[in-house]
Amino acid sequence: MNVTKIGVQDIDASLKYGQVFSGKIWGSAVILLSIASACIGIVVIIIPITSIEYRSDIIFIVCGSFLFIFLVLSTVIIQMFFNKGKKKAALWLKDAVILDAQAKSLGQTLHVRNLIIRTATAIEVSFEYDDKRCVRQSIYKDKPLYLAVYTKYADKKILIAYSPKYDEVMLIKPESAKRYRENNK
Repeated sequence: MNVTKIGVQDIDASLKYGQVFSGKIWGSAVILLSIASACIGIVVIIIPITSIEYRSDIIFIVCGSFLFIFLVLSTVIIQMFFNKGKKKAALWLKDAVILDAQAKSLGQTLHVRNLIIRTATAIEVSFEYDDKRCVRQSIYKDKPLYLAVYTKYADKKILIAYSPKYDEVMLIKPESAKRYRENNK
């Protein structure tokens, strides 16, 4: 039997934490923005030093540079948040077991993110572990957690990674679930 391991990159979301961003694009974007920020920072320092008078184009460059640096710092803070999710998922995966489960919608609402209105869903996942039926819901601070990522799993049979030590249910991406099932027939 060819066993394929499930890694952090295969986890789409968890019921307590929400979406786990594991894409490499965020790391690349942070590196690119950091390099661009360093270049603009050099321009911000060199132009005022070498220029005798302050013209409107220099003021524009300085103001634009500070705005860009603010955006880069925001991206770095967001990246730190995403890394926190990846670290949590890696911790949960240490003792996780892969199980078939049934996801059920608990309700939907409209969710606005990045000026895009999407449907967000709260879900309930039921599965069998250790000969017991377990039911877990997407809850945050004792209220249903509605996220757009849960919508694609609602009312479907899915593959989950369950960490008994942390009592955490992780939703495995559909393409990873398909690969796992094919390799573990």
